Amino acid sequence: PGLQVSGLQVLSVNPSGKFAVVDLCPPSEAQHAQSASFEKGEKVNGFVSTISKDGSGLWVEVSPSLSGFVSAVDASENQSVIEDLKSHFSPGQTISGYVLGRRKRGNGRNDYLTMTLLGAEHQAAFSVGAVVLGRVNRKKNAPHPPSLVLDLPGKLSGRCCITELADSQEWTNFPLGNPLKWGSSDIKDVQDDPDEDAASSDSEDDDEDEKEQTNVSSDWGLYPHGKVVKCCILKPGKNFYEVSCRSSRLKGDLSDDSSPNLGDKVTAYVDNTNGKGCFLRLSRQSEGRVMIKELMDGFVPTPASSFPPGRLVLGKIKGANSVHKSKTGANLFDVDLRESAIGQDTKVTYDKLKVGDKYMGTITRIEEYGAFVRLEGSDVSGLVHKSEWSENFIANVSAVYDPGDLVKVLV
Repeated sequence: PGLQVSGLQVLSVNPSGKFAVVDLCPPSEAQHAQSASFEKGEKVNGFVSTISKDGSGLWVEVSPSLSGFVSAVDASENQSVIEDLKSHFSPGQTISGYVLGRRKRGNGRNDYLTMTLLGAEHQAAFSVGAVVLGRVNRKKNAPHPPSLVLDLPGKLSGRCCITELADSQEWTNFPLGNPLKWGSSDIKDVQDDPDEDAASSDSEDDDEDEKEQTNVSSDWGLYPHGKVVKCCILKPGKNFYEVSCRSSRLKGDLSDDSSPNLGDKVTAYVDNTNGKGCFLRLSRQSEGRVMIKELMDGFVPTPASSFPPGRLVLGKIKGANSVHKSKTGANLFDVDLRESAIGQDTKVTYDKLKVGDKYMGTITRIEEYGAFVRLEGSDVSGLVHKSEWSENFIANVSAVYDPGDLVKVLV
């Protein structure tokens, strides 16, 4: 070390079998590279050492004693690049980026830098209304569930409330997956250390971990781990930015959802259920409370199993609840989910059905070839063949839906 070779100074020599790995750099940068005293915002050069197998980011060698990690969303502003890092980066490729911070890791291993390749302007806080790309992270526990965690550029995190995944007319049942269908391995994966994959290079991991992750992602509904989506910044926060994936938000509509009125029929997502009833998520600003006797007509033997978090339901507003308060500070309303209470303004009959009409309906029976759906507030039922349940083929409808689930159907 210290010897100059063709104008470059040797930093270290590491024997490797018949060969030796020699780290070189210009003499003017030798002291800086060895001390590795990089500051936030400083521009650094390095070369790609490994690409995470799950596509979460790039490991970069900055100096002999210091590595850097570039998350996928900090590698490019191009969605196709973020979704397929291996086709756009390769080991040994030189890159330039900016330091976001420095992270410590245990087991006697060296610290590492967090970096971005997007430029200095992307290190500032996002403004409200900004549209950015986010990568779904199902390994992080989502605050105020049901909600979704997104990795954002700049090593930031976003929280998307289940009601902000899509505009209300496009809501679907269990968009984040049905927690009753998650296995023990799925729950363990969610509770893993969110920085575990960024704390060590996984180039030597066996293929079993990658297969397990693929299997887990199939149970996460419409938002599997690693999916890249566009989101709009709604509100900055200390640990999470509040974001939205609604198409209307992405087009610039940041207005709050209007509060429901007495007698209004509303669709909502189940927040949580206990022995006294359940709480609903109507929007970011409004929540609902349902008494156990008003969950449905007839006796409900296992409320928590019948109304798990993320289930889409149809209800009727009874009025504002001034006695109890929402934990999130949202407006709280009393809601009745019984079909007898909801009623139907105009009863749907077979002769009124037209091709192309859309209705809300309840699954009444599931068969091997599909499921039967009864339109809300009517006696009209119809078969939805399993080939018509999704753009992607669903081999087993009962693995995704249950009797009693609320769905939107097209005649």
